[in-house]
Amino acid sequence: MKVIKATNSGFFGCVFDALRHIHLAEMDREGWFIDWGKESLYYDESKDQNVWENYFTQPLTSPGTEEYTEVSGFAEIPEEGSAFRLTMNHLIHKHLHLNEEVHAKWQRVLDNWPKGETVGVHLRYTDKFNWQAFNCPPESVPLDIPTYMAAVDQALDNGFDHIYLATDYGPAINAFQRKYGERLMYLRAPRSTGAATIHRDMPGVSGFKKGLTVLLDAYALANCDYLIRSCSNVSSFAMFKNINLRQTNLNEVIKGETTDHQFGLYSTNH
Repeated sequence: MKVIKATNSGFFGCVFDALRHIHLAEMDREGWFIDWGKESLYYDESKDQNVWENYFTQPLTSPGTEEYTEVSGFAEIPEEGSAFRLTMNHLIHKHLHLNEEVHAKWQRVLDNWPKGETVGVHLRYTDKFNWQAFNCPPESVPLDIPTYMAAVDQALDNGFDHIYLATDYGPAINAFQRKYGERLMYLRAPRSTGAATIHRDMPGVSGFKKGLTVLLDAYALANCDYLIRSCSNVSSFAMFKNINLRQTNLNEVIKGETTDHQFGLYSTNH
């Protein structure tokens, strides 16, 4: 049996790691169990000690006295391109199920979802400005807010009715509110005003809340009819979860960033 641990990566970095290890375990017909402990950035002393179970159901039971091997971090799987996206979609819908508490919170988001077509927008800022420290390509550096707004304006001109904004950057919320008013939807969530990250640099925010807000944002983006995005695992998760979702990755279109092509994610027209 494999026991899948977390790393100190962001929420969906750890989710993708877990799904990759699950896929390999299933290919080898091996049992698996997910146990995210204190190594996770989302550990919260007020919640369950297994961070995974604070958000998702646990598909299998604890190994108990059974021999097991701990695994964590990135794991290579054989699929590439469109096959990778299909594989991730399959794994998400087979194994990633919200627990009762989180499902109720997600249902409240859905209950307030407006009629009409919604364009999702994801602006990933904060530590993306420090791209060199994280070995990211320069093409992944965030674009400015007016560039995103120009893309949103085009989507609205093409018939979209509403905007769902997911971002870790407070000034983006303020700018979008001023321009789009009641057409804008977003969650109340902890946000930064600079390069400080939510998941690493805000110890005063509970680990559970950090994970909950990014999880609900990702599900909301997947529920949209089109996605305008930046370079982020959050946006990629939305594309994997909703196999029919189309996107414009502005870093790809404007700066030529192609990292996500290996995962079958390409920009298209509205």
